[in-house]
Amino acid sequence: MTSRPTLILLAIAAICAAVVLLWERKLPGTDARREQQGRLFPAADAETIDRVVLEQAEQRVELMREDEGWLLTAPLSDRADAWRVDELVRTVLEAKANTMIPADQVKGGDDVTGLGQTALRAVLEAGTQHELPSRRYELEIGRTPAPGGVRYARVGGADALAIVDEALAASIEQPVEQLRDRNLFRLAAVDIARLSLERADGARFVLERRANERWWLSPGAADGKSSGLVEDEADQSEVAALVSELVRLRAEDFADEAELAEHRLEPAPWRLELHPRADEDAREPAGERENSAPTLDAVIVEIGAAVPGAEALHVVRVSDRASPFEVRVSTLLDQLRSLGDDPHAWRSRRVFAFSSFEVRELELERGPERVTLQRATAEDETERAWSPRHPEDFPLDAGKLDTWLSNVSRLEALRLLEAPAHETQAAPRAHVTFHVAGDDHSVPETLEILGCEADECLARRSGRSAVLVLSRESAELIDPQQLREAASDEGGEEP
Repeated sequence: MTSRPTLILLAIAAICAAVVLLWERKLPGTDARREQQGRLFPAADAETIDRVVLEQAEQRVELMREDEGWLLTAPLSDRADAWRVDELVRTVLEAKANTMIPADQVKGGDDVTGLGQTALRAVLEAGTQHELPSRRYELEIGRTPAPGGVRYARVGGADALAIVDEALAASIEQPVEQLRDRNLFRLAAVDIARLSLERADGARFVLERRANERWWLSPGAADGKSSGLVEDEADQSEVAALVSELVRLRAEDFADEAELAEHRLEPAPWRLELHPRADEDAREPAGERENSAPTLDAVIVEIGAAVPGAEALHVVRVSDRASPFEVRVSTLLDQLRSLGDDPHAWRSRRVFAFSSFEVRELELERGPERVTLQRATAEDETERAWSPRHPEDFPLDAGKLDTWLSNVSRLEALRLLEAPAHETQAAPRAHVTFHVAGDDHSVPETLEILGCEADECLARRSGRSAVLVLSRESAELIDPQQLREAASDEGGEEP
């Protein structure tokens, strides 16, 4: 029988073994130790760095982490290129010494090493903005290159000197322009709720997201300079291309204000206001919010004249960025000219802007016949069958319905009319209402057929003031007869 002291000793041994095991698990593995061997800052974590200071030959560069990016705070205030700053941080923290030597072995001291008062310095700090342990990593690099493409370096005032590659010094000496963000905006197309455009002659246009995430076009002022444009749904593909081109703008270079003043560049031919929407409104159309007002400050963009000596580049100013940019904007200018020259061409001729698979319910009426159809909700697409809801005995042909939905969802108007009110107040001959799947902001869409003459019919769609001119063939699709099963003869065979 085992004695009690023996059991106690075994328990103590087991506890000690567990402690040792847990402690060793926290140590870096063989690969990690090999990777950290020779590093100037072993075990430093680049993700925790939130402040960077670079003391270069002619200036001091300061950067602060901001949310998921970086902000340049000196020698000027501007948004920084997050990828380049992260790369700089990793380069410094992961730098390795080719060899280490005592400082007193270098004859000539700082005059030879280039260290001391004239040295390049990089200071990386962690925990300045968050509740993290404060850490400071300081590196000095000699300004004088040593033979063999290397330089002397000192970590945190230590006595020993490190021999490092020339590339480490180059990363600290890189021009501040390389650290600035050349993307004009930190926005995606989906982030834009409203876009106001003003031409140099005063003509103004407004593009705004509204119900069902669709863009609408309206005149920005009632001064007659917008070619008699009335508020209407915009051509979604045209607006999407414009917004996408705008948010992708990237600077080729940073313009010099003094040089621009010397050339006396003409006023900006286009002035744009981008109204982003707040994160909580990312799915809420701008037109559905109170007063239809975007919730974040607008970003003002001025597209100016061509850069002297570089006609492909134009001067662009952005309200929340430092100094102007030189940007290739030929495609964007072509799109803006198209809108300015003929804004009516940017009005949508699409009758509906949904896909057939998005429809969950529809009401279809012509003359005395009215039918309501509903689609079952299910995870499996094959189980989302259509069935008549009213009247329940409507002889629905499901095969015809799929084809009919596809055809109706692609209808386009031949042209748009601004007809007098009395011409559009007559009771419709036929109508269809679609209920589309979506969030709480989805709005039903109704099309009414007003009347036909020759091969054309007039129609109106809910939410639009314009009268749509449809082909008679298109208008005749709005009829429950299009969805009926074919009648069977007395022998049960379909004719």
